[in-house]
Amino acid sequence: MILPDLPIEEANDWLTAAQRVGLHTVFVVAPATNDARLTRICSAAGGMLYAPAVPGITGSTCPLDPALPAFVHRLRTATDLPIGVGIGISTPAQAQAASRIADVTIVGSALIRAIDAAQGTCQQEGAAVDFARLLTAATAPPGHTTSGCMTPALIDHRAPQLFLAGAPRSLNRTDGLSGLRADLTLCRTGLRPARRPERVV
Repeated sequence: MILPDLPIEEANDWLTAAQRVGLHTVFVVAPATNDARLTRICSAAGGMLYAPAVPGITGSTCPLDPALPAFVHRLRTATDLPIGVGIGISTPAQAQAASRIADVTIVGSALIRAIDAAQGTCQQEGAAVDFARLLTAATAPPGHTTSGCMTPALIDHRAPQLFLAGAPRSLNRTDGLSGLRADLTLCRTGLRPARRPERVV
């Protein structure tokens, strides 16, 4: 569960409840976080740590923070959890840059904007698929094919994972998009407590 507005200082009740039902708690870690607080966050976090790609709020279209690579490196030295980068990744080029330094590239608001720009259910489904394919191609490792959708058995565990948040519900009932549906499901559930990144295409 990604909880961007829950400070670690106020998380005890939530963490107890989440652990009781087997939920990982994913904290968004600000670059200004001091070492003592980062240690506390890492000890309580599960699934991954979430690093903001840009200063500000989700949905931003600013350039990626130039200090992002150094911040991701700092997080890696503090935890064995996968490092996710999101908040402000709005283009395939930005997704590609994030995928080169992070285990998980998270895209949410840009996907919603692509869907909202289309008219009608079929067009919105097509827009979601097209945008997902653009991101998939942009984040593919050199020499990695992105034609078609892979089955769970063909996940590439050597490459970063692409996480698409906010997919339209209609994807879950459209037979023609079953491959993308499976990919989105894997992106949501494929995180592991150890650093074993995966990418679904």
